[in-house]
Amino acid sequence: MDYFFNQKKDHGYYDQPTHPTGQTMATAAMIAGILCVVTLWTLYLPIVIGGLGVIFAFLSLGFERKLSSNAKMGLIFSASGLAICVIILATSTFFLFNNPERFLEIGRQLDSMGPAAELGFSYEETVGQLINLFR
Repeated sequence: MDYFFNQKKDHGYYDQPTHPTGQTMATAAMIAGILCVVTLWTLYLPIVIGGLGVIFAFLSLGFERKLSSNAKMGLIFSASGLAICVIILATSTFFLFNNPERFLEIGRQLDSMGPAAELGFSYEETVGQLINLFR
């Protein structure tokens, strides 16, 4: 370590302090990871934000060999948010396609809540067609 960092050099100027490489990307990865976990209830937004967090974490490496602590936290939060989101989507899709009666019930509930009849379509019919498509 250079203990004479701010000493005046022979050239008449001071050394400029250096910013660690990749620190901005590491901070962006950490923020994206936190946002990925916070927005899990939206189901699709964490896929985009988590993917960006993982990319930012690996881009923060640059020519270094190790991830910084912010990049590690961003990678952990992003990967865990992505995994939770994919598990929720997979299990809900599996549940809905293995219980078509429940899927039809959701279509009936959507018909009763929204203006589907005035618009000329029925969610129940659409869901029924989707179920028949995947059988």
